[in-house]
Amino acid sequence: MRAVAHTPRDGSTQWHDLSTHLHDTARLASRFATKFQSGELAYIAGLVHDIGKYNPAFQRYLHDAHAGREATSVPHAVYGGLAARDAGLHALAFTVHGDHTQMPAPGDLQNSFRDREIATTYDVVRAAAKAGGWELNGHLVDPSIFRRDLDTEMLLRMVFSCLVDADYLDTEAHFDPDRAALRTPAEHRPSGLLATLIADQERIMSGAAGAVNVVRTEVYEACLSAAASDRSVFRLVAPTGAGKTRSALAFGLAHALRHDHERVIFAVPYLSITDQVAQVARAIFSAGVVLEHHSGVLTREPTDRNRLATQNWDAPLIVTTTVQLLESLLSSRPSRCRKLHNIARSVIVLDEVQTLPVRMLQPAVSVLNELVQRYGCSVVLSTATQPALEVSSRFLQGFDTVVDIVAPETARQHFRKLRRVRYEVDPNPASWGRIAAAFGREKRAMIVVNTRADARDLHMAATALDVRAEHLSASMCGAHRAEVLREVRRKLDAGEECRLISTQVIEAGVDVDFETVFSAFGPLDSIVQAAGRCNREGKLAEGRVVVFWPQYGSLPTGQYLTATHQARNMLRRGVDLHDPEIFERYFRRLYQGVGTDAAGIQDLRRQFDYPEVAARFRIVDDAQQDVIIPYDDRARSLIERIRSEEELRPGDLRRLQRYTVGLYPKDFDKASPEREEIAEGLWLWTGRYADVRGLEMI
Repeated sequence: MRAVAHTPRDGSTQWHDLSTHLHDTARLASRFATKFQSGELAYIAGLVHDIGKYNPAFQRYLHDAHAGREATSVPHAVYGGLAARDAGLHALAFTVHGDHTQMPAPGDLQNSFRDREIATTYDVVRAAAKAGGWELNGHLVDPSIFRRDLDTEMLLRMVFSCLVDADYLDTEAHFDPDRAALRTPAEHRPSGLLATLIADQERIMSGAAGAVNVVRTEVYEACLSAAASDRSVFRLVAPTGAGKTRSALAFGLAHALRHDHERVIFAVPYLSITDQVAQVARAIFSAGVVLEHHSGVLTREPTDRNRLATQNWDAPLIVTTTVQLLESLLSSRPSRCRKLHNIARSVIVLDEVQTLPVRMLQPAVSVLNELVQRYGCSVVLSTATQPALEVSSRFLQGFDTVVDIVAPETARQHFRKLRRVRYEVDPNPASWGRIAAAFGREKRAMIVVNTRADARDLHMAATALDVRAEHLSASMCGAHRAEVLREVRRKLDAGEECRLISTQVIEAGVDVDFETVFSAFGPLDSIVQAAGRCNREGKLAEGRVVVFWPQYGSLPTGQYLTATHQARNMLRRGVDLHDPEIFERYFRRLYQGVGTDAAGIQDLRRQFDYPEVAARFRIVDDAQQDVIIPYDDRARSLIERIRSEEELRPGDLRRLQRYTVGLYPKDFDKASPEREEIAEGLWLWTGRYADVRGLEMI
């Protein structure tokens, strides 16, 4: 049990004797780890974890806390690490030592073991534990299972997850049974949801006609058929608008039924898409079935049950972000790692998988492959622009096997059937004025550029020509962008004139349908994703996608710049962007130009340097500093309360997130006169924030 200062709900200070619950954490951790054949190892971790609680100083702390006296917590996890070492299971010390802080670096672990004060106290703890009946009771594992390789590194993460979650749940069950009762009942499983989805699919497709619905039906049926396959990495290739979300969900639920998976995890790259996916899922199933876990939903005050489920993902259907999923898998902190054992035996759908950053691709592929090979998972790679992840070369060690859900030839036919646009590529540089003039001649059109500065300059050029257009970029806070998207959808649905100037925040998965799309030269997959917002529902015989080179435009550095030049070279030579196989060649060339493990994550994993892995593995490489925008009454109320109290309450940062705009370091420094620190590290924007273009610097 986790030792906490806590008074029972009835107000009593009754002490629960340690020996009564000594094995509870170990038993629960063992049950969690049994699904990946490591129950005995997790049980031992639970036992050695508890030895530090025999420390007389720790016992006094507990008694004082429960008696209502002032008490100072006494660290105990380090003694569990020493007990693991003495049992010949040195590697297990990483999981036990980090239970209350984080999985340590090897050097930090050794330094704590060498500390004389800790060593002296350990002798006392060990004697007290022996007198109290603590022993491993023959529970041993072969130390040879611990090798300096990626398999062991991941195994220790999983055991750490089992231990942390068991420790928290055991404490909760003993000291807060009302809270424990709110957790999702164990009988909830994704397999029971399949019939509901099938019935809903039949309802919406009844009487549906046209080429788009024919392809959607074929993709959906292919997913149901492929779900009977053995566990593996699967590839779902289908054109934009082919219903990949519902079809991938059908695959996940049917595959879960076939293999008794415990949950389906739907991971998407952007918050705007998580909202869409969650809305689709909630429209099909009851609200209690779908767990959203991402920063956006936490600002909407979720129910107590959902808040608890986000701690360990004990729910049948989870909608989350790629960042939350992958960074948790390579985290070192208990709060993030707690959910890992519940990722085992899951179906993981990676939507818009082409958005995985190339610089972090090797560790991401490695850990996902590990989940499939050793932890009973299946992974679905879903996108219209599939990256080359199944081939191993000196640039990328890909997945061991990849199974196509839709046969390649059938996928090519689908792309031909849903050929709803024609591409017009103009490699000649064009001024913003020329681009704005061409844009203004369209009634329902979108234009996508590469940076927020480009979006601002183009919008100013359009305004000068009296071309009315909405604006969407990261210069606007999330609440503002959501309002713009709602208005854009309203105009399009009503058949009104509608023009939108946007950055890539609009591209992947945002469900809008324009007659014409202009796209600045950028990464090849980004161009195609932008094209997916053109004639999306096939209402026109053919939509227009104009690819242009802005004369005064700018490009982000790094991978984006390399990918843009690679795409420009391919488009100049002439390629068929309706051929899904073109993207495999594109991504292979991209991997050669951008390191797939630029931060050296894999070597750090082999060294068991858990904190450094967590520090370097970042899906979003963003060194921006947020400023808070007083956008609406709710934001202003929060800001005034924080300013008056001069500190943050729990949950304030989550509530404020939809009102933030990120500034790069040079812009943040430049904007010193236009920001105010209202709490430590929290900056309020006091400069200009326009109704249309958002934050504007002097």
